[in-house]
Amino acid sequence: MKVLVIPDVHLQGWMFTLADKIMEKYKYNLVVVLGDLVDSHIYGADLDAYKETMWAAALFAKKYRGRIIWLYGNHEIAYIDEKNCMCSGHNFFATQIVNEGLKKIRDNLGEEIVVAARVDGILFSHAGISDGYSYPPVLETDKQPWRGWDYIIDTINNTRYENLMSPQSPIWYRPNYIFLPLNYGNCLQIAGHTPSKYPYFFHSLILMDTFYPGGANLFGIVDTLTYEVFYIDKELNIIYEG
Repeated sequence: MKVLVIPDVHLQGWMFTLADKIMEKYKYNLVVVLGDLVDSHIYGADLDAYKETMWAAALFAKKYRGRIIWLYGNHEIAYIDEKNCMCSGHNFFATQIVNEGLKKIRDNLGEEIVVAARVDGILFSHAGISDGYSYPPVLETDKQPWRGWDYIIDTINNTRYENLMSPQSPIWYRPNYIFLPLNYGNCLQIAGHTPSKYPYFFHSLILMDTFYPGGANLFGIVDTLTYEVFYIDKELNIIYEG
């Protein structure tokens, strides 16, 4: 299965228009949105940018209902749970816009927005699942890795938002050599959150947050069965990586 990955948007609603063009042209099986639709050091004071982005996101969710997995980023959760807000660029005047927009997205999806998800052997989250976060232990006797992955993902998705405010959590993790990405069962992870000019591979984790000034502006395409990864630029050209 080939999956189009939409990384951090940060009030650049035009990314959904571009993603729609990609889907129309290449007919990929599934879309995964990695979160962080909102807040921006460039556009963050413009409430119209929040409205336009949330509107574009909701329309995209409606069009691809049944073919899309939508993940929370730390910036969305900061509007849901503002008492624990730790996000730079947070605009308290945009709270109602963001929460109404999230509700519209959920309604259009017909399902919940989640923190982590699995598609075949690929694990998706906003920031990456580290081995330093507190998960229930996976049973050593379990010979089917996907059961362990699902156990971990279910735990993440049932964690209270305030308990995700940890540097090693799947909405805040930054790759480092103290806490490496989870690699149970030789999974491959896809995440955004950490800006990188080009997609960056760190152990079992590929970071795809490239849509920022100076970034390469590349969408990732992942084959969940072969683990092949390639990229599409703003002109809809495919850049093969392997």
